[in-house]
Amino acid sequence: KAILSIIRSRKFNHSNQPTQIYHYSNKGKCSCYGFAQRIFKLNEINCNVCEITMDDYLTIARRPKYTVLNKNKIIKAFDINIPNWEISLDTFLNLNPLEKGYK
Repeated sequence: KAILSIIRSRKFNHSNQPTQIYHYSNKGKCSCYGFAQRIFKLNEINCNVCEITMDDYLTIARRPKYTVLNKNKIIKAFDINIPNWEISLDTFLNLNPLEKGYK
């Protein structure tokens, strides 16, 4: 919805609009652990999810400890309403498979 709102906006379609980078994610914060817990809860799946630290998750790439995206620029530029991640996840999980793009 956010992308459609942006590409339909007058500002986006202005011929002199410079190309820019904008960050977007839903409002709020959650870890992979919290995200998994919410998915299992909403689907009434009884599954024990274990929380781990980045030190427990070995990877070659160095990961930052805090990766929440700042959305102030996109909100100010396009005046979009960004829902909380729980609301978007609930909405997505309640769509039927064809609405999700699955076949």
